[in-house]
Amino acid sequence: MSASNDLLLMDMNNSASTMESTPGLSEFALLVLREICSQEWVLERCLETPEELCREGMLLDDMLSPKQAQRLLHMICYPERAASLDPNTMDYKAIITHILENLDQWTLRMSWLDMQLMYQQFASIANKGNSSVELNHWLDTVAKAVVDIFQVHPNTKPSEKNKIKAESMWLVAPLISKLPSAIQGRVLKAA
Repeated sequence: MSASNDLLLMDMNNSASTMESTPGLSEFALLVLREICSQEWVLERCLETPEELCREGMLLDDMLSPKQAQRLLHMICYPERAASLDPNTMDYKAIITHILENLDQWTLRMSWLDMQLMYQQFASIANKGNSSVELNHWLDTVAKAVVDIFQVHPNTKPSEKNKIKAESMWLVAPLISKLPSAIQGRVLKAA
């Protein structure tokens, strides 16, 4: 009887260690979602009609929190660096600054979609009868980030970051011109 008890205990220990090393259902779902989002056709489909993504029932779905929608968009648009753009670990100011400093002709449409989604999320909250304080704060954050992109500090030494900033600076105006007039007005006011 002792040998069978020992075998049973060994089997239970092996099962327990296997369960600990096996990812859970949520980790598996995230892995599948990342795999789907990394498919190039998904990005192409999303960028084909990006306005569609920022509608109710799409990324502006009541089932998704604003951060979840932003994370999903980042997984689609930037699959190789979605973890570094995680809205759960970055605030909106950091995301906006990152978008503006890393603009290039290949990411302009994705950057527009990212900014448009953030605006629509805050506008949706304000339209549902909630205070527009958050929307105004977000608009001020965007305006300050845009103005900061164009600020040249005389004591700053040329560096790789400043070079990248200068290269993306010329695309900021086309990006802002495609965004809603509330953003454009706030940028003009800050400038």
